[in-house]
Amino acid sequence: MVVKLLDFSREEYVEKWNNFVFKFSKLYLHSNWAKILSSIYGFKPYYLYIEEKGEIISVFPLIYVKLPLFKDELVSIPHVESGGIFTPELYSLYFAFIFHNIKPKRLRIYQCGEPLGNFTANTSEVIVILKLPERKEDIISNIKSEPMRRSMRRTLEQKHEVIIGSNNELLHHFYTLYLLKMKEFGTPPHGFKFMKCITDAYNDSFVIILIKSKNEYVGAGFYIQFNECLYNLYFVVPGKFLREKVGYILEYTSMKIAVEKSLKYIVRGRSVKDSGTYLYKIKLGGNPEQLYIYNFKLTPQGYESLEAKTVKERYHFAPKIWSAMPPFFTNKVGPFVRKWVY
Repeated sequence: MVVKLLDFSREEYVEKWNNFVFKFSKLYLHSNWAKILSSIYGFKPYYLYIEEKGEIISVFPLIYVKLPLFKDELVSIPHVESGGIFTPELYSLYFAFIFHNIKPKRLRIYQCGEPLGNFTANTSEVIVILKLPERKEDIISNIKSEPMRRSMRRTLEQKHEVIIGSNNELLHHFYTLYLLKMKEFGTPPHGFKFMKCITDAYNDSFVIILIKSKNEYVGAGFYIQFNECLYNLYFVVPGKFLREKVGYILEYTSMKIAVEKSLKYIVRGRSVKDSGTYLYKIKLGGNPEQLYIYNFKLTPQGYESLEAKTVKERYHFAPKIWSAMPPFFTNKVGPFVRKWVY
């Protein structure tokens, strides 16, 4: 078996890659992310794959992130929930190809599900996946927590306007709430162009849910349908609206949309184990899938596994500083900083 590099100029090869990852509902392995990250941040994609008898059996999407004196690494992949190697037992073939043909100083991999051999990995985070009922009438009863079921029913009885669509006006409203939430988190935001690039790439399959109360937008969700899954890319309810529990309306509406489309799962994104967000997702009925975060360093013999840290662990001091800065600064400078933080 030979490792090959995807030629993005050959539409038939790109289509073959995309058909393979679509079959397994792996949104973040799709080739569109190479276009998005190269277009917005100037990163260079190296999408590797292995064939057997003319059919793809494994893929490994990589993005080259380079900043002189600071970064020189291949990442699978930055700015999404995960990437990694599909068919992880073939990792040695990929590592040999990278060592002989690309030679980045670092190799960072966000591998979901199965680990890569016995290498050292950070296992503090998971990706939570919610299995959906077949009928929308069973959405609330499918929730594990009885107090959460009661709260959702009460919240759904309140007078909130739910807006569902996929146009630029809704994207702008979503982005306004997103900026508020990122400042609360103390996290530099992506620019609006990043969001617009995603919607352009997934024009036929993205949907935005907005919750409106008393003529004010109070919550938003950004989703992409990919085969049998609905991926929740962003879920934003600014702190001042949390007491209204509009998050329950977003959750119910997204599950209802997914069930009506006969989808099987909602991918609810990454969470730190035992955090408040993690427990919330589990009580909703989600199941954790282990995320393995790897950090490899180039040596004369190949790539050596090192202790890996998450973004939160590496920049634990930064959120308080960033959230204290004025919005005109964080909104303007944030996208330039965010390029290097993933």
